[in-house]
Amino acid sequence: MNWLKKLFSGSRPSASHGKPSIFPQWMRLTRRQMDLLWLDRTELATLKASLGKPTAAVAGSNGHGGGGDRKEDITIRDIEWAERVMAVAEQAAAASQEDDYAKAIELYRQALQQAPDCDLYLMSIGACYANMGQPARGLPYLKRAAKINPNNARIQGNLASVRHMLEKHRS
Repeated sequence: MNWLKKLFSGSRPSASHGKPSIFPQWMRLTRRQMDLLWLDRTELATLKASLGKPTAAVAGSNGHGGGGDRKEDITIRDIEWAERVMAVAEQAAAASQEDDYAKAIELYRQALQQAPDCDLYLMSIGACYANMGQPARGLPYLKRAAKINPNNARIQGNLASVRHMLEKHRS
């Protein structure tokens, strides 16, 4: 369960990063919720199966970006929410795999309605725009994802690629 320790290690800032959001405070994602969305189905199923066991309580952030050592339980409700959001995101990923980036963007936006400021979905929208040959439209999404999660190598790699595409277009 090293992935579980890594997932909730406290190295990531909260989704609420000081900028006003169009979503009310009660709709903002906690760090723990956002982290659940980065899991794959197998990891989520493993976590769901571990509920009720002593290892289900993990040290992590209090959801306000300050880190901390408070223990919180992940609930079945959290996992079921993540499964619902992931179902939409999986449809978006499938559309992207079929090079239907416009449909993928629409579906990722639907996922964002359920998971406001989710860095994974913001990054995915930015990458879709880049794949459509519209890196300038994708850049704000990637910048926002990077601001939410500055230590994520995947986000940083996508951001660097889009910036490189834009520099190439300028020359």
